[in-house]
Amino acid sequence: MKKIILFLILILLPLPVSAELSTNFDGTFQAIALSPTLIAVYSKGGGTVTMNGAELKAVSADKNGYVRYDAEDLDSGAFYRFRRGNETITERTSHAFTRIDTDLLVVGANSSGIAAALTAARMGIKVLLVEETNRIGGISANGLGSCDLGDARHASGVFAEFLGKIGSFYDTSYPLRYEPRVVNAVYKDMVYNEPNITLFTDAKIKPTLEGNKVTGGVINNKYTVCAKVSVDATDTGDFASLCSTVVRYGREKRSEREPHGGKIYFNNATQSVLPGSDGKKDRRLPSYAYLLTVKDYGADAPELDMPPDYDPAVYEHSPEWSETWNVTSGRLPNNEFEINQHPFGSDLPGINYKYAYLGDRKRAKIDEKYKNRVLGYIYYLRNERGHTNLGLADDEYLDTDNFPQTLYVRECKRIMGERVFDEYDVTHTAENYDFPSIGIGGYPMDSHATEDLKDPTAQHRGEGEMWLKSFTPIYRIPYSVIIPSGAENLLVSTCVSSTHIGYSTLRIEFTRSSMGQAAGTLAAEAVLSRVSPRQVKPFTVQRQLLKQGQYLAWVADVPVESPYFEAVNYLSSAGVFRDENFRPEDIATEEEIRLVCKRLGIDNPGFGTVTRGELAKKVYLIRRKGL
Repeated sequence: MKKIILFLILILLPLPVSAELSTNFDGTFQAIALSPTLIAVYSKGGGTVTMNGAELKAVSADKNGYVRYDAEDLDSGAFYRFRRGNETITERTSHAFTRIDTDLLVVGANSSGIAAALTAARMGIKVLLVEETNRIGGISANGLGSCDLGDARHASGVFAEFLGKIGSFYDTSYPLRYEPRVVNAVYKDMVYNEPNITLFTDAKIKPTLEGNKVTGGVINNKYTVCAKVSVDATDTGDFASLCSTVVRYGREKRSEREPHGGKIYFNNATQSVLPGSDGKKDRRLPSYAYLLTVKDYGADAPELDMPPDYDPAVYEHSPEWSETWNVTSGRLPNNEFEINQHPFGSDLPGINYKYAYLGDRKRAKIDEKYKNRVLGYIYYLRNERGHTNLGLADDEYLDTDNFPQTLYVRECKRIMGERVFDEYDVTHTAENYDFPSIGIGGYPMDSHATEDLKDPTAQHRGEGEMWLKSFTPIYRIPYSVIIPSGAENLLVSTCVSSTHIGYSTLRIEFTRSSMGQAAGTLAAEAVLSRVSPRQVKPFTVQRQLLKQGQYLAWVADVPVESPYFEAVNYLSSAGVFRDENFRPEDIATEEEIRLVCKRLGIDNPGFGTVTRGELAKKVYLIRRKGL
């Protein structure tokens, strides 16, 4: 009898999904939730597929040999386990829509929104995470498989956790290359394991307001969400722009704080501005693109139809395949590649200037042009260059014909806040400590072209394109960029308060995740303290971020696991210790002790003989008590 009771307890416990994702290693066995009651299971080559021991019937097969099995009439928001031979995968049905009261509403389940939701949920508040598609992970789950992070040591917080899970999946210590299906599966695993998160997919939401106070939203024009705090994590900033916010888009003029502002032609090789750059402001946006995932099949790949409006002349100046960005920087596991070649590739500048304020139908027409552009590029490589071994990855986006759902919106609206992050904040980070920090960045300020390049011999890559590598040190992200002006109980974690140049480095997935984690922390602190986000002291948020293992400044020799991490990292972010290497085991000199006390405005309490690490901890404790 005891054995029977134990067995019943075990099978009723939540599934250990951290060990079983929605995809197997090679992608030949996957499960995708399509509704609150339906999960589609895909098996390459077919075979016997079971759910909880019951065999599923095959319903269709695609040209790539994937057989689809539908698990129907399921419970919403419930986990299910599927088996094929000795392989097991899991998936959870989406939650059914309903009116909901929550502590925090997060709009957009991209890297920023997921970080916000996870952080707040782990701090003990209820979170509703809303996503327009049925995939989570944002652009990383829709084609951006080559992580824009030059040094993996800089990853921290939720993003470091994500990379750790990616590394475990691939059994690698360098987890900066990953397949989109794996990103989707890993992020789902992270979200599904937080009981305080409710995830609504296939959901469009508009905000509800009382005056300038955001009170939640309405999903699909039908279901009301009441929330104490809301976070807009979307790539477009659409939710926040409908609130009482100040919105900016386009490029600011050249100025002392932004010497690369406005219209610009830039030589990436020499890092210099070229003639014709007048620095005038305008409403242009950098090009968008669909980031396809392409596989090298060795032999002939599956056929690819010619897309509408195909013109081989558009791509004739593109480099040979082996010299493309796709190969040199976009190589992914399992013989796959991220397609992000520009110019003369997947980018199509100039058609998205008004994207920020267009409705869904007009945006869809622009999306279609970007789709044809990138499909035309692959078609060109296959049919004009002879690379018939290349084709759409057959194990990606199984429910959408191997094409990603999400356009890479590199920049759209920017929601203005109490501080506008600009080029000066990046280039002068070593001398500017007048703001509390919520994270670090270091990816070069990088704007794609705003105008299609016609001359392949030009020293630039199209008007507006620049890669400001020599101008971008490791910098700190200001606290107030996530707090929009005008609207109350609203935070923004992707389309943050910044100029075009400033945003060109903040737009990277790593920094988006850091800003999302900060927004989630601030939101949770506000809810738990029963105050508005503006009333929360920045230091309170910073302390929580440090406890969560998020960098506020970069200190190379004091990693997150160090006992001195919180103290050293906070004080470095405040400008007390500024060296990249802190040397915590060195004995602090009397001069260093005096200097530290002077900078923090505290009396020298007579520390005696202490190491630099011990000094940092003692001073940090005094600062905490003082605040």
